[in-house]
Amino acid sequence: MKKRIALWIAACAVLLSLDSCTHYYYVPNQHNVPLFKEKNEVRISGALLVNDEVTGCDVQTAYAMTKESAIMANALVVNPGSKEGRGQLYELGAGYYKPIPTGLSMLDKKFIFESYGVLGLGNATNYYDRYPSGISTNLFKAYVQPSIGYTTNFIDLIFSAKIGAIHTFGIRRNMADTTYNDLVQNNSSIGSDLSTLQLNRTAFIFEPALTLRLGFKYVKLHFQVGTTVVSGGFNQLTPAGRPSISAGMTIAIAKRFWQKDARPKNEKWKQMFD
Repeated sequence: MKKRIALWIAACAVLLSLDSCTHYYYVPNQHNVPLFKEKNEVRISGALLVNDEVTGCDVQTAYAMTKESAIMANALVVNPGSKEGRGQLYELGAGYYKPIPTGLSMLDKKFIFESYGVLGLGNATNYYDRYPSGISTNLFKAYVQPSIGYTTNFIDLIFSAKIGAIHTFGIRRNMADTTYNDLVQNNSSIGSDLSTLQLNRTAFIFEPALTLRLGFKYVKLHFQVGTTVVSGGFNQLTPAGRPSISAGMTIAIAKRFWQKDARPKNEKWKQMFD
C-alpha cells in the first residue's frame, strides 16, 4: 500500500511539472488612441502590459499628416528571455480623425472621433516542460479601430474597439520526434496546442478598451483596460475574456501648446478645458 501511494504521488508530481502554465500564441497590444486636433501633432507612448501569465513592453507613436489624416506605428514585445514562451507584434496603420463641434464653447472640439485601419505581423514561440524548443508560429493581424474620446490639457477619456481578424502561418515544431512523442505520452498540452493551431488558422477578434490619461498637455500618465473576444477554437490559445491592463506615459507635441494665451489673466484658468 505504501509503495502504491508513493508511486501515485510521484506520478502526480510529474504531471504537474509538465505544463503548469497556459501557452498563448496571441496576446493583444494596447490601443493607440492619439486624439489629434490639428496637423503635425505627434504622440509617443510607452507602456507595460500586464496579463494572465504575460508581461510585455508596448511602444507606440502617431503623427497627424493633415488636418484630418494620420498614421501610426506600434511595437509589442512579450516575455523577452522567458523559458516558457515569448512573442512580438509590429503594426502600421493609417486613418482619419475629426474634432466634433458641439456648439458649446466649453465643450467645442473637446470630443474627437478617430478611425484607423491597421496591419500587423508578429510571431510567437512556446516551450514545453522546460525544453529549449517547442512550437513557433507567425501571425498576421488586420483590424479597424474606431474610437471616441474627450480630451483637455489635463485629462483624456477614450472608448475604442478593435474589430478584425488574426491568421497564423508558418507553424513549426522545433523539436525532435522522440521529444515530441515523449511529451504527448506524458499528457503535455503540446499535442492539443499544435492541433488547435493547425485547425484554427484564422479567427475573428473584437477588443474593446477604455483609456484614461491624466497629467499635463505635454505629458500624461495613461491607464488602459480592455478584453479580447476570439472566435473558434483559437480562443484556447489567447487570453480571451480576461482583462488586459496596461499603464505607461504619453508625450504630446503640438503647435498650439507653444502659442501664447491671449486671454485676460482672470480667464486663463479656462486653459484646463482647452
